[in-house]
Amino acid sequence: FVISRKGNTPLLPIERMRKSIEWIKYVAFDVLKVKVVIKLHPKETNQSLYEEVLGKEEYGKKWMFSNAHFFTIGKRSLFAVCYFSGVSVDLIPLNIPTIELLDIRGLKEHENRGMKDRNGVPVLNYRFNDLVLGASTRSEFLNHVHAVMHNKKDKMKALEAAYKKLYSDPKDSLDIIADTILKRSLHDKNYSHNN
Repeated sequence: FVISRKGNTPLLPIERMRKSIEWIKYVAFDVLKVKVVIKLHPKETNQSLYEEVLGKEEYGKKWMFSNAHFFTIGKRSLFAVCYFSGVSVDLIPLNIPTIELLDIRGLKEHENRGMKDRNGVPVLNYRFNDLVLGASTRSEFLNHVHAVMHNKKDKMKALEAAYKKLYSDPKDSLDIIADTILKRSLHDKNYSHNN
């Protein structure tokens, strides 16, 4: 499952996006022998790079675009790949790991933001906070794919632990929502009685 984003931007130069799609193609078609489902970003209109790299003639057989909701696609996927997306965080409670395939080394606008991973590689916030499995190189990408395919449970434990450090446990979401509604309605009731 590819969570796409508009290419040819300061964050994702077209050459880097092309390289990422080539790596995805190799892993899906040659290694795992699975289909690729791509969810385009709402502002993304140019599909030609995917057609060029993945092969127009393979559309519908080995890959496809989908307008379905992220959760619907994700639940039927082995894992997700993104270039940079908040959807990756939303997929953690659904037990879907996301590999962030993004290399910002040498991109001055993004490289100098101050966030670096354990190896000193510049990264963006989701990777910095361990909410995604970060890959800047082909070998890192292949290593994450291998790890997810052979040890998804442990990879998800690490992603869930990072998630819980920053957000409420998703299992508690309904309780949090109910408590918030109850507090607001009591506050509104008390406010109207006092006035």
